[in-house]
Amino acid sequence: MHYFTWEETEALVHRLLLCLRYGGVLLVRVNSTQDHEHGASGHPELAADYCLVNGKPKRFFDREALQRLFGASWNFLHLEEQVIHRYQRPKAIWEAVLERPVTGP
Repeated sequence: MHYFTWEETEALVHRLLLCLRYGGVLLVRVNSTQDHEHGASGHPELAADYCLVNGKPKRFFDREALQRLFGASWNFLHLEEQVIHRYQRPKAIWEAVLERPVTGP
């Protein structure tokens, strides 16, 4: 979800919804807009929170974007901004646990 236009990201999220059974759970970790160590600032913007980082498009998310992206069709079980220490430099991410509603699309 980090490398697509907003429209492509919306389509991907819809396809994920259709792949899960009703009540199925999805774990998502995405780049935070606070991830300055890994490209969230200092790079040319292609669109809001979508930058050209080292020649490749890269999307960054905030709480509002995740709620807009998943809020209408998914149930949020967990949504938290975190800093992980898996790389040489700290990385800011959003972690979401989402459930496909028992009824719906």
